[in-house]
Amino acid sequence: MHRMLLFYLLVLALFAAGCGGSNDTHDAADCCGLNDKPDYDFSLVGPEITAFLDEFEAVKGTSYILVHKDYGILHEEAFGDHTLDTIVRLASTSKVPSAGILMSLVDDGFFDIDEPIADYLDWGDSKPGITVGHLLSNTSGLPGLGSDHYPCQSLPDVLLSECAMTIYQTDVGEDLSPPGTVFQYGGGQWQVAGGIAEAVSGQSWEELVRERLIEPCELDVFEYGNMGSSAWTGDPNSLIGQSNPRIEGGAISNLHDYAKILMMHLNDGMCGEERVLSKAAVAEMRIDRGSAVGGPAYGLGWWITLPGDGGEATLFDDPGASGTFAWIDLDRGYGGYLALETNAGHGFTLHSRIRPLIEAAIDAAESNTDE
Repeated sequence: MHRMLLFYLLVLALFAAGCGGSNDTHDAADCCGLNDKPDYDFSLVGPEITAFLDEFEAVKGTSYILVHKDYGILHEEAFGDHTLDTIVRLASTSKVPSAGILMSLVDDGFFDIDEPIADYLDWGDSKPGITVGHLLSNTSGLPGLGSDHYPCQSLPDVLLSECAMTIYQTDVGEDLSPPGTVFQYGGGQWQVAGGIAEAVSGQSWEELVRERLIEPCELDVFEYGNMGSSAWTGDPNSLIGQSNPRIEGGAISNLHDYAKILMMHLNDGMCGEERVLSKAAVAEMRIDRGSAVGGPAYGLGWWITLPGDGGEATLFDDPGASGTFAWIDLDRGYGGYLALETNAGHGFTLHSRIRPLIEAAIDAAESNTDE
């Protein structure tokens, strides 16, 4: 709960802050040719979501999808003005896919995650020691979310490569900390990471995302932009800022696209028969780097729930300021994605109310199968 409060306070630094009725629902039937899929019953989740919408009238709709590493889609459901095809802005729920793009470049030998970027990019030596690992774990020492040092990160019409170099070279005075000493969530450091991806690959971020995620995972609408102050209509054609996509929070997605991303992480980097990330890269993203600098447990894009017994972490999530919430549970072998488009507080509240019901249903189904 402390970590959730911390995230909410952080996103409030940058972002300002229904009704029940019929819903759109689907349960996966005998996915992937497997006949031993447990009989999951998620019928208690819907009424809880309906009650939430009644309680928070500002939230006009929501949708969610659940996937299992072996069985594919377990359940999907939409409420209020959402359908199963609704597309929303992901905000910070973009971070896991973004970190995955960078890790795919590590897999292909473009750079080492813990090698100083000054060793292979001619961007000057004003910030020696910063690595991509620092950037993606929010431990680079660069000012984080809400900083006014980097106006270019919110401008849709500049180039990512130019913005990233500008951020890296900007003198922020006493607001700069030595890399690997402090946790400062989000901000321009993610834009720097995207610029590095472009510089080492010779491709645009849009090309990298298409080649390394969209095509192998067969995504339909997933895309990055930088909305700035423009009005998002829910139509991908209204997305702007593709030349300077917001790496930490500019993606859009529907339920099925994000479900495929979660399935890839549950299956050690495989999208169906296509390898997107190495098993080592997926594992690297789950290593806690935040706690080592006195911050929260955080990997590369993933917030981490540390078990009280000191054992290996198995719960990871990626919430967004717009209310979206993605998570995976390695013990249960499942993941979930919750789509809202209001604010982080609503997302945290609804997620905390439905997740126990989801996990109780999964545990019950697995228990019945074991018997």
